[in-house]
Amino acid sequence: MSRDTIVRHPSASGARKAIAAEQDDESVIVVFLLLQRMLGEASPWAPYMAVLPEHVPSTLSWSDAELNATAAAFPSLAEQARDRQEAARELASSWVRDALASCVEALREGRGQQQQPPPPPGPMDGDAAAMAAAARELTGLQLEAAASGPSVMWAQSIVESRALTIRGRKFLVPFADMANHEQHPEPRAQSDGDHFAKHHVVTADAFVVKADRPAAPGAAVSEDYGDSGNGLYVAHHGMVIADNPFDCAVISLPALAQENDAAFEARQAVLSALRVRNPPEACIKPMAPRNAILPPEVTAFLRLRNRKRSSFLKGSACMRVVEAVASKRRPDRQLISECLGGSVLTPAQGDLRRLGDVLGTHVSAVRGLGRLVQLKRAEFEHAAVMSSFASTQLALAEALKSRLAVLAPARERGAARRESPPSLRSKVRRFNDWFRAQGPAPFAVQAKIDKDFRVGAVASRAVAPEEAYLGVPNAAILSHDSAINSEGMKDILARIRAKFPRGDAFHELLFHLIVETKVLREKSFWWPYLDLLPSANETQFPIFWNESDLVVLNGTPIDAVVRQHRAEIAGKFRAIDRAIFQHKDFAGLLPAEAFNEDTYTWAHAILDSRSIWWNGERHLVPMLDLVNCAEGPDPSRVHATNLDDSLQFAITKADRTYRAGDQIFENYGQPNHIYFTYHGFSLTGENHAMRVKGASHVLPANSHDCAQLAYRVPVPSDPKQRRSMQAALGRLDARPGEVTELCISVLEGKIQRATYDTRKALAVLATVNRTLSQPTPTTAEAESRAIEMVAHLALVQLRKMSQTFSASQDELILGSLQAGHSAPPVELDADCEAEVRRIRALDSVARARQLAGIAFRHSQKVLLRSLVPALNVKDSPELSLEDAAEEQARMEEL
Repeated sequence: MSRDTIVRHPSASGARKAIAAEQDDESVIVVFLLLQRMLGEASPWAPYMAVLPEHVPSTLSWSDAELNATAAAFPSLAEQARDRQEAARELASSWVRDALASCVEALREGRGQQQQPPPPPGPMDGDAAAMAAAARELTGLQLEAAASGPSVMWAQSIVESRALTIRGRKFLVPFADMANHEQHPEPRAQSDGDHFAKHHVVTADAFVVKADRPAAPGAAVSEDYGDSGNGLYVAHHGMVIADNPFDCAVISLPALAQENDAAFEARQAVLSALRVRNPPEACIKPMAPRNAILPPEVTAFLRLRNRKRSSFLKGSACMRVVEAVASKRRPDRQLISECLGGSVLTPAQGDLRRLGDVLGTHVSAVRGLGRLVQLKRAEFEHAAVMSSFASTQLALAEALKSRLAVLAPARERGAARRESPPSLRSKVRRFNDWFRAQGPAPFAVQAKIDKDFRVGAVASRAVAPEEAYLGVPNAAILSHDSAINSEGMKDILARIRAKFPRGDAFHELLFHLIVETKVLREKSFWWPYLDLLPSANETQFPIFWNESDLVVLNGTPIDAVVRQHRAEIAGKFRAIDRAIFQHKDFAGLLPAEAFNEDTYTWAHAILDSRSIWWNGERHLVPMLDLVNCAEGPDPSRVHATNLDDSLQFAITKADRTYRAGDQIFENYGQPNHIYFTYHGFSLTGENHAMRVKGASHVLPANSHDCAQLAYRVPVPSDPKQRRSMQAALGRLDARPGEVTELCISVLEGKIQRATYDTRKALAVLATVNRTLSQPTPTTAEAESRAIEMVAHLALVQLRKMSQTFSASQDELILGSLQAGHSAPPVELDADCEAEVRRIRALDSVARARQLAGIAFRHSQKVLLRSLVPALNVKDSPELSLEDAAEEQARMEEL
């Protein structure tokens, strides 16, 4: 149905001239719909009319009570609905009744085909005799009902909700109007309906609808309705689209106060010159770019509303605008700009603050509407759509308020007050607000406190496998690039690079982190993120452990690794401190309280534990670095983050399905000794995963884990052999005379030779064999001897680690600590009971560190216990520590 087809249709011949003269396509289709409805089964559109809904829940059908409630928060929405309702009533009382009566009269008299020259018969012309008979049966009351206000509103609601608009023309297209809305899976920029127009084409003889996505046979066909916010969908469709990327906060701006003075009239005149309503409609996207977040008309209105009366004195720029309007002259643009205090195309800080001041009242009104709808749910017919709209608008308004607070913080008034440090809950809330204001895309997560992980990231909506759930904008990421461009770092880097021109990307990022966190603090752009980073006492990082904490690692290879790592960090600090901060050329570069060994070690640990890599560089990525570690359905699927095609967003995809509220996890893809050394946690096997309250170190299984073995590489006495071994081992990061860490992967009783760690370990041992054995063994012989050496190493390591507590005792200790005092007691031997009492007597920080250490050593014992049978070595319970020493000596001889 369109103007062209209606004007030519036989059933409308009685009002053809009136229909042709009507300028509004919507009114033409309304009359024709009502006519076909009256004709019933005689109408050629009868099958289509039968499936049209009897009620559309758009604002056109809302009651006075519903509109009154809505007006408190969204006056423009309610006002426009009332205007449309009144227009429908006026349409009913004007030409609709006459047009319908003329059409019915023409059909009764058989004048439906009296058109000169007669048009060729069409498939939708219908049966003239049947239509004439139906027209003759219509009574005056039926005609009156068809032309009534409610009937016209029904027809108008059908047109508003189902008609397709192409180049300003409206079409009611059967089948095409039955495709429901579903957002297109490919994100796109707002383009004023270009996407819709691309898939809906009007030709000379057809209305062509093209699919905008694949559809399987038998599946529902859906399409993307376009680039509109939910305000339009509520008004014309009576629906709210969840996660609408084109939605905006519909803000009710207070109108200019009607003062009885010239200033009010002058303000009105300036608005008239700008063609801006009082107040203008404000639909604002919280995540819009900063320079485009306010529409120019809103910026102009806010400035004009804020102008003092002195701005309208005679001779002022504003009064000259008023005089031009009064003389029916177009005011000069420069004059208008001067009146408004500058260009309105780019909002200033003051403009954003003014909108922020208005938002507080608006948010309260929207929240009040939501509560009222809940109370009146039984009375309001459209309570569901009203509640949904209020809920989505409240979220948008609060997001906008949070972003404005970041973009244009309120000016501090009065003396600064001493306040207590913010709680973790308030830090998380502030971080979420700050991060949302950065405009992440996509954005399906939020930070949340977690009892096991301190803070984690949870899904804010459902996320499918391989769906991008987070896109962090470059501007929010700390990296080597942000260090170079940081105002706080420019002078520091310039002075350092003058002496060390080659630079050091790691330390430049580390200094960047220290400056932002310890020097700039609240003044830093990243402060809401930095303030959420854990302190040394809020982590289980082993580099912060003291000697009493490290006792739990006695007998494990990781003990030496942790001590070595801590020594390396201390050595780097001394070198940097000596070369830069104690050098006279860099005096005063950083205050001593900002750069010292404690802050250096903390910053190093943050970069070790939270860096995310792409393009060969490390980055600190807000929100993404809150995603905790756990394997997904496919253990080989390891976390990856990459820049999108625009190079503006760091994109991460999900490796599994998430429901709204689920914690997001990523598989870091490392063995437990890496997790423990740099993060302070371990992923344990399914049968040994125990939740210890308040400890984040006991997690699900780790298929990337390996049994850690310490092996001191022998030093050949022959110089030629020594040089040969040194060259061969150099490629494997091992050196003669030093202890090297070997890690052997074992799964289901078999050594996993294909893993990188196992290949490297066997290569080190085989290299030693090939160098020292005479005659030189074949490759196969060297590998066989390497396996035998691994067997002896594993047996020795297991015995050393089990001298204090066995794997089963570790499990009992962890289980008892997990159970707490109120749970049924776990049966313990005297040694285990003493260990449990010792740990319970510690403070919370030391207790968490002990638990982390026990969890790690337990996971290693479990692996070693499974490795020994895999190597066909007898795990004799009678083997003593002295026997283990003999095994070690025998292995060294081998």
